[in-house]
Amino acid sequence: MSEELKEIFDNMKKRYRQGIIEKKTTYYFSLGDDEDHKWTVTLSPKTCTVKKGKNENADCVLKTSPNLFKRMVYGKFRPGPIDFVMGKVKSNDPEKLKQLSKAFTLPN
Repeated sequence: MSEELKEIFDNMKKRYRQGIIEKKTTYYFSLGDDEDHKWTVTLSPKTCTVKKGKNENADCVLKTSPNLFKRMVYGKFRPGPIDFVMGKVKSNDPEKLKQLSKAFTLPN
């Protein structure tokens, strides 16, 4: 799963659509307990930077399982309110997650 996640995050740089994000925004992805499943993505109006590892000061945090994240990226799962209530998906800012989806043209 670690290699598959690395591939997903590497591809994010290629799929980034400039101009969607208006100001620098940092996203932290905690995808399970394994340290290899922690990623930080920093977006600006023109750039996308992806780094492996934790970010304590991220603007938006997404916590979920690696499998649910993969399904989200490939358009096979779209979290709804019940997923947040049940704890399958956790975020401090679901609205910023919608921006993230638009910035990478992820399936809705």
